[in-house]
Amino acid sequence: MPPVLSGQHVGERLLYTLGANLSEKELQNFLAEMEIVEPPVAKQFWQSAQTNPGIYIILTGKVRLLDSSENLITTLGAWSVFGELTLFPEANFSPYVVRASTNLKLGYFRQEALQILIEKYPNIRDRLYARAELWDLVLLCRQISQFPGHTSQVPGMLKALSLFERQQLETGSVSPQISQNSQLWLLYKGQLRHSQGHSLTPGTIFAQPEQGDWQAIQPTIAYILKNDHRQTALEYFPELGEWEVGRDAINRVCTGEWGVGKKLLNLQNLKLFLFPNEFNSHNNQKNQVFTFLVRRCK
Repeated sequence: MPPVLSGQHVGERLLYTLGANLSEKELQNFLAEMEIVEPPVAKQFWQSAQTNPGIYIILTGKVRLLDSSENLITTLGAWSVFGELTLFPEANFSPYVVRASTNLKLGYFRQEALQILIEKYPNIRDRLYARAELWDLVLLCRQISQFPGHTSQVPGMLKALSLFERQQLETGSVSPQISQNSQLWLLYKGQLRHSQGHSLTPGTIFAQPEQGDWQAIQPTIAYILKNDHRQTALEYFPELGEWEVGRDAINRVCTGEWGVGKKLLNLQNLKLFLFPNEFNSHNNQKNQVFTFLVRRCK
């Protein structure tokens, strides 16, 4: 059953999206700027690179988001918002397109209407930019297969990524204070290298090593999941736990805890060690390890 349309529902969603405490009059004035759009079913009606800037809120129905190669990113339902990247053409975010599903009705807010609020509440711009960057990060990671899982998991992935701390790093050694209590590192721009030999490039995610330091090879933007938010992030997107499994596995292999030394640390030998009999791969933990390493090394 489609959701009941009401100004209250739309207003509540907009307040959450904008992240500002608008007065009732400001909210009503903004709602008055909303244009209703009803695209035909299955029509690719919106392309981020060829559209007027503004944001859309889904009032009824669903849309399918596809990347520039028309691979499905995810499906969004009622009260979801998209289009934030069109407000920031200078950022060169990855483009995507939107296709209509049945009974689709959208509310569209032009950039000019948003700008009136942004001039009074500058944090609205920061919030919309952060949302656009998170979507860009999701597209980047999925394009290089860093985030497995079904497209239905993308909303949970976005919620998990919103718990990561954004760090803009200058070239040189990364302050130990930034690494402190870190669980996962996800690189967005630039390059990082760890003293243990690990190198991160855009779109890669890596579990914080137990020892050693990071160095930024060039100006870098990294997203870092701290221990304080780890459990909540895993609830939103359990697949993040794979990187922890991989880190612990490598530590166990290298220390000899699993009866194999560093000289055997390659995928083929590790597979033979974990599964000496290809028909006897019942050890769930070791199976997780091999799956993780294969996925990360593709």
